Amino acid sequence: MDEADQPRRDLPPHHGYLLNVLGMTVPVLAFFGLFFPPLLLVAFPLALGVWLQAWRDLAIIRAGRMDPRGRREPLKDFAAAVFSLLLSIIGLAFWAIVGFCLLRDAYQD
Repeated sequence: MDEADQPRRDLPPHHGYLLNVLGMTVPVLAFFGLFFPPLLLVAFPLALGVWLQAWRDLAIIRAGRMDPRGRREPLKDFAAAVFSLLLSIIGLAFWAIVGFCLLRDAYQD
């Protein structure tokens, strides 16, 4: 193996493990948040944080300032975060509509 194929040792490592754990946890929280709304208040900011960190890692890898061997993990976690954000937004909108309808019915009497 020649020197060009070796990854640079002076580059910081990617955040693959942390993003993988959060990337697997956030969609589960967002899904269960559809049935238990307080979980959406946890899932949304976590998904936003995973999305931002994965986007940042991908930008740094593209710029050549982070270990490129970890490029696949942020891509996967980026997709999971986008899915979780959309699911959280749908869930929050649904529960807001339900809450509005319940409050409206309570005050009409």
